[in-house]
Amino acid sequence: MRPVFLALAGLLLAASARGEIDPANFDLSVKPQDDFYQYAIGGWQKRNPIPPAFSRWGAFNEVDDRNKDVLRSLLERAAAATQRDRNQQLAGDFYASGMDEAAIGAAGLMPLQPPLARIAAIKDAADVQAVIAHLHRYGIYPGFYFTSEQDPKDSTRMIAAAGQSGLGLPDRDYYVRTDAKSVELRAQYVAHVERIFILAGDAPDAARNEAQAVMRLETALAQGSRTNVALRDPVANYHKLDLAARQALTPHFDWQRYAREIGLAGDPGEVDVGQPEFFQALDRGLTEMPLPDWRD
Repeated sequence: MRPVFLALAGLLLAASARGEIDPANFDLSVKPQDDFYQYAIGGWQKRNPIPPAFSRWGAFNEVDDRNKDVLRSLLERAAAATQRDRNQQLAGDFYASGMDEAAIGAAGLMPLQPPLARIAAIKDAADVQAVIAHLHRYGIYPGFYFTSEQDPKDSTRMIAAAGQSGLGLPDRDYYVRTDAKSVELRAQYVAHVERIFILAGDAPDAARNEAQAVMRLETALAQGSRTNVALRDPVANYHKLDLAARQALTPHFDWQRYAREIGLAGDPGEVDVGQPEFFQALDRGLTEMPLPDWRD
């Protein structure tokens, strides 16, 4: 392997001579055949220690930070400008509205009243599905997620994809582990959700019951979810199903209505349903879980 590393080192040095790579990123005190990684980026690592707030750091983090600085500068100028075109006005006004903390505080829950009223009006499983679809249009994914992806087995096609979601905690293990730390985390999560209900205006006793309902529903979804390890298998998480197959998988979930509710012109055709058993659990939940739990 030594000739290979030496050849790679030669390519890096040649790129450096052409100005394509900063030679300061190298660590020339290390022989490439001994530690090529350290040789190639040791200089950069020495100049860029991992910031205390991060678990990892790389050149892409630097690029991301610079891009955010540029975007903020553009948005601040657009918000402050007196002469601007329509696109600048839209971007500037949107940014200014998000930065106006006084107005946000004064508005309170008012901007949330329309979706909250829609949730409060749920009276049957069909309404639950309609609210799920409505929230999906805004990038909020109760129940499951639905998106588009490049077909993992045919890179020439873009297809629809659906997968497990709907948990407030990071993944299923947080709901099913029985060790003391996990039990404590779940109790803290329920207390957090209870506090959110109180902030939304509910009485403490009602908020406590509602938080428990949230935990019951999310636990049921977690029990039907795959582990992080199981999610790593791309083959096991690939199931292209047409409308008939999806409807057979979840007889109580109306896929055609869902497509209309999220704004599609028609059924998307084959959908990559990543975790079929999760959707079966979700389907059972639509009939077995009390409607007040879904509303909560």
